[in-house]
Amino acid sequence: MKNLMATSLSDTDFKSLLAICYDSAQVTSFDSFKKLLIDLEQLVPSNHLIFVTFHYSGFLPDVQPTVESINLTFPEEYLEMYFSRKYYLSDGIVYKSFHEETPLNWRYNYSKSALNGPEYDCANQFGLRDGWLTNQFDRESQCGFLLCAGGQAVDSSLRSEKIFNYITPYLIRAYKHLRRRACPVSISLTPRETEALNWIKAGKSSWETSLIMKCSERTIDFHINNVMAKLNTVNRVQAVATALRYRLIDF
Repeated sequence: MKNLMATSLSDTDFKSLLAICYDSAQVTSFDSFKKLLIDLEQLVPSNHLIFVTFHYSGFLPDVQPTVESINLTFPEEYLEMYFSRKYYLSDGIVYKSFHEETPLNWRYNYSKSALNGPEYDCANQFGLRDGWLTNQFDRESQCGFLLCAGGQAVDSSLRSEKIFNYITPYLIRAYKHLRRRACPVSISLTPRETEALNWIKAGKSSWETSLIMKCSERTIDFHINNVMAKLNTVNRVQAVATALRYRLIDF
């Protein structure tokens, strides 16, 4: 790692980055995860920093993801507008970040992109004209993880790019560990509930699942409604996504 980073990081930077990487393995709460973001913001100063998770249902690729975020300093009013209006579905920089292996600099990509829309106007309204975006999709959890630093002006040097590129996998690993710890240990599914939910995950209807499991359609609905109640979810898509997240069913 040292040789890889030597061309862009000082010894002080390198030690600070190592400390964050080490601390990420010791995270036991969302407050301690926020401490990682605070330390990162001190290493690469920005006005705002946020870590966002998009939970996708891999069996239904057209379904919109559910979104969770750990916000450090982004304006709450901006986040409310951005997420409630689902700007992330049309944001060209977010889309591009899923297809890039390195962090994206906002200012550079905004200037190079012909895309425009309300999401850009919204960002400018809150003074978010520059920053970094790094995004990775994790197939195991079917989640997209996004780390975003923004503000009026953010260091756009190779140093910042290297730091964000290296630290992101450590933050993702720490967050996944927290989510697994957050699973209520008392939740369990019966074998029939698990089987029914797996067929729903595969895209089968209640009727199709009833034929496979040799029972009535009403029985399948009963099993799925029980699952939804146990997981505190409001529909089948959310139930499957939650069960996958808690590893109650397999991918």
